[in-house]
Amino acid sequence: MRLCRFYQHLPTSCEWDWGLVWGHAISSDLVHWEHLPPALRPTPGELDADGCFSGCCTVDEVRCTHDHVHGCEIKEQPRLWAAATSRM
Repeated sequence: MRLCRFYQHLPTSCEWDWGLVWGHAISSDLVHWEHLPPALRPTPGELDADGCFSGCCTVDEVRCTHDHVHGCEIKEQPRLWAAATSRM
């Protein structure tokens, strides 16, 4: 069985900075992890340009995943809220 872990991190800094991404790692034993490319990353010039902030993922009774993420409001830009659904 493969387990996935998603986490927020700054790939370019050890101190707070803009550009927060959702990292992605997989494991079969919860001890050894293989880090994959970020699952979500900011898109320059778009509403999420300043970072991909908090969110969640749930699985419903028919095994559809529902993912929610939001960006942040910077310089009077509207707040971003995104949702995605996929079949497992």
